[in-house]
Amino acid sequence: MKTYSVAEIAELLDTNQETVRRWIRNNKLKSVITSNKGGHVVSQKDLDAFLESAPKYVPKMAAGLAGKTSLIGVGIIGVSMMTVLLAKRVKQRQAENNWIQQEDLVEYLQTQIAEAENEISQKRQMIEKLQSELIDASVKLDKYKELLENKTLLSETLDAANRAVKG
Repeated sequence: MKTYSVAEIAELLDTNQETVRRWIRNNKLKSVITSNKGGHVVSQKDLDAFLESAPKYVPKMAAGLAGKTSLIGVGIIGVSMMTVLLAKRVKQRQAENNWIQQEDLVEYLQTQIAEAENEISQKRQMIEKLQSELIDASVKLDKYKELLENKTLLSETLDAANRAVKG
């Protein structure tokens, strides 16, 4: 599951990092501390729950977009985060006296798809490596079991080891 640092949440919600930390201290936003230096980490689920329970922190434009993006956002990055990211883009466009266009949403979704495909590819490579390591460990385990079960082989191995030590 995707996680966010305090800095990432502050940037996404266009607020100060100390505000995010206050939400965490006041138990408005759930987090875990990964280490003394790592700081707080918030899961996608907990961030979504926070945004749903405290809509005043989501830009007003995002609330209007929520109903339109629910089907698009599911399974990619959570409806609330999609809404916040789109609202941030709308805010940028408004500052430029432009409105968000369909091609902006398409571009954003294409970027998210590419990132998700890349993540999946990396995880598949990790799985292949782990499967190879699992096979190696299983072969080693089978050899140890065979040695333990075969008294003659165990005795010969022990004799060879003792000769090598004395040798």
